[in-house]
Amino acid sequence: MVGHNTPNRELFYLGDFDGDIHMIGDAIGRRIDMATEIGETAVLEATGASSVLEILGTTRAMRWFTDEPVPEELIRTLVWAATRAPSAGNSQGWDFLVVTDAEKRRQVGEAIKPLLDRVRASESDPANPHLRPGSLNLMENMHRIPLLLFVCGREVYPRASPRTDMMYSALFGATQNILIAARALGLGAAMTTFHSEFEDTIRQLFGIPDDVYIGALVPIGWPARPFGPVRRKPLSEIVHRDHWSHRDLPDEGSAGQG
Repeated sequence: MVGHNTPNRELFYLGDFDGDIHMIGDAIGRRIDMATEIGETAVLEATGASSVLEILGTTRAMRWFTDEPVPEELIRTLVWAATRAPSAGNSQGWDFLVVTDAEKRRQVGEAIKPLLDRVRASESDPANPHLRPGSLNLMENMHRIPLLLFVCGREVYPRASPRTDMMYSALFGATQNILIAARALGLGAAMTTFHSEFEDTIRQLFGIPDDVYIGALVPIGWPARPFGPVRRKPLSEIVHRDHWSHRDLPDEGSAGQG
């Protein structure tokens, strides 16, 4: 199963993740059940441009999940998608820690409990009151979320004098690819930095080397709430044309969702 309520769409077949992508689907009159018939390792939906933009516009940070497991082939697809991200000099200085073990997930929840306690004791941000309930739910149920994916990396570029900003530029691009791929597969995901205050504990728990940075903790699972449009500033507030003082983009009605 590629996703819940997966529509009939053209497919990309991801063989053994060696870089070869074999298109099947409508072109040869086959659909998603061909994954089992052909026996390859994973399938990723591929959509037309309009659907890609729809996915981008509805990839909300999902903070409510069921406890249904994420199939192994979809986990591999998510990591494959992450590694399609750009990196400076194609340095690809990333690593991915996949956590599905129930006890390990419980221990991650325990590690971030001081943060959970602080959020419980705090008041909601008046500008974003909807964030607090979701964040609380995410932290309270970390042990129930079927997949935790840590996006990690090393300083590897430029080779003569590696830079931290170059490393993070790759990790955050990879993280965004994970979020988009999850949405395309019907999965929910959220980029978090819950780990950042408790890195020593996380490193000890998983044996992460000292020279490896942890860029993001991404909880992933089947969503328990619907997807919907993301909340973003209008383009007219953030785009400058040819000079910083020039703002002449169309309004949101003609330019699309902001």
